[in-house]
Order: sequence, then C-alpha cells, then structure tokens
Amino acid sequence: MGIIEKLKGFFASAPAEITSIDDLQGARLGASYPSAFMGFRIGLAEVAYRGHDPEKFFSDLVFAGTPRIESIIPLLEKDRVEAVVVRTCWLEDQSEEVRARFRVLDAAGPDENSRCLRTSRLYPSVTFA
Repeated sequence: MGIIEKLKGFFASAPAEITSIDDLQGARLGASYPSAFMGFRIGLAEVAYRGHDPEKFFSDLVFAGTPRIESIIPLLEKDRVEAVVVRTCWLEDQSEEVRARFRVLDAAGPDENSRCLRTSRLYPSVTFA
C-alpha cells in the first residue's frame, strides 16, 4: 500500500475487477498525503518495482490530508478512488463484515515476518534519515 509497523498495502473493494497493482494503471488512488513516506511513497515504490512509472501510472491521486485511516477508507467506499494505500494489518484488525468488503492487492503473507497480508516489502524498524 500497510507498513507493518512499517509496510503498506493497496486495498480495493472486494467485488471490484481490480485484483493486482497492474490493474490499477489509469485508476484513481487514495492515500494520506503527498509527502507521506509510509502512507503513500512506499506504495509508489511498489508500482516502480513492478516496472511502471509511478508518476504516470495513476489517472488521479486523491489525498485525505491526514494519516488517519478513518479518513482514507471513505475515499474508496464513496467511489472517489479505485484503491487506497493503508497500513498492514488494518484489514485483519476489522470485523468480519468489514473484511468481506475489501481485499489486499497482490497479497503476500502471512508468514514468519508478519501475521498479516501485505502488498509491499517489509521495512522493519524503519529509520531513514
């Protein structure tokens, strides 16, 4: 996208035709804010790792203006975007009803490094200066 304790995941609504990051080409993406490292930039890095130019990949970027997931998820629920970037484990920490409405794109895990599904690489104990 979520950054497990330092990793992000891309989420889409469960019934959508979008199942992978590649399917997001030309779509609208929701995220926290433009300079957010874990709330946006790591997601762009995943797009680049897959061979796409992250600056031209999405048709539009919609920012919630806050890192609060409660402000990011509604962008997806109200059809303002086709996918959002959120922290890892957000979905697993929700009720069964909420989990049924969303899915992690290109999901990896759970595994020995994380109990949750994720889209991006792990960045344990992230400290970048």
